[in-house]
Amino acid sequence: MAASTSTEATLAGVRRAERLWRSRQIIRFGFLQYLSANPPAIVLATIWPRLIFQTVFWVMLGYVAAGSDGATFAYVGAIATALTYGGIAGMSDVPVDDKFAGTYTRLLVGATPPTPVFFGRGVAQLTASVVEMLVCLVAAGLVTGQWRTMLALIPLLPIYVVIALSMSAAGLACASFCVGKRAEVAIYNGLTYLVILCCGALIPPGTLAALDVIGVVLPVSHGLVAVRSALDGGPWLAQVLLEVLVGLGWLALAYVLFQVQAARSRRTGSDSFS
Repeated sequence: MAASTSTEATLAGVRRAERLWRSRQIIRFGFLQYLSANPPAIVLATIWPRLIFQTVFWVMLGYVAAGSDGATFAYVGAIATALTYGGIAGMSDVPVDDKFAGTYTRLLVGATPPTPVFFGRGVAQLTASVVEMLVCLVAAGLVTGQWRTMLALIPLLPIYVVIALSMSAAGLACASFCVGKRAEVAIYNGLTYLVILCCGALIPPGTLAALDVIGVVLPVSHGLVAVRSALDGGPWLAQVLLEVLVGLGWLALAYVLFQVQAARSRRTGSDSFS
């Protein structure tokens, strides 16, 4: 009996070590795949300037609309909208890469199911989105004269990281809708602009009730309320917890949809990308 228990414990340890090794390799492959599609020269020459100019534009628009207070309001929100590039569009590219490469069927027969593969490869996009947000925070803050707000936001960066996590979870759910469709660009662009419109980043909450209702279930909304409240010295923890709940909801939706699609593909013999 003791020998049997020892053998089972050893096998369990081997299986855990194997799963850990696979997880590391999936995450590593995600970073290699990201760097292959986005070499540093491309990132520096195209992606970062675009996001910086976009952030500066939102801040200038806020200044035109409501003066210095409007610029500060827009700056705090625009930093969060910079996360949509990697968090939604980038995450949607994770399964779409398999769509164009024709490798989804290979994932179905692999030792690791497609869902954790997509989640693991998405870590690279999550990391990239956080870096992009930090670049916009500094560059746009200096260019637009919002350096005081920039310094005040530094202690609140963990809240922006929570926003990045919930954004990436929504991006994965969006990616699951792209599976089996030939409109992935329309799908992730639609979600991107819906988030920007409804999350309270640029349009103050309470301006239009319909936007607030939609924003409640979208990423960013609660996190930004927490950031703005913290800047004013008010309570923020409850809103951060709501942001976490929103992110978990999107993550659960992504998991369920990927699982359903994988099961359908095995049942029908379709790669789900046709």
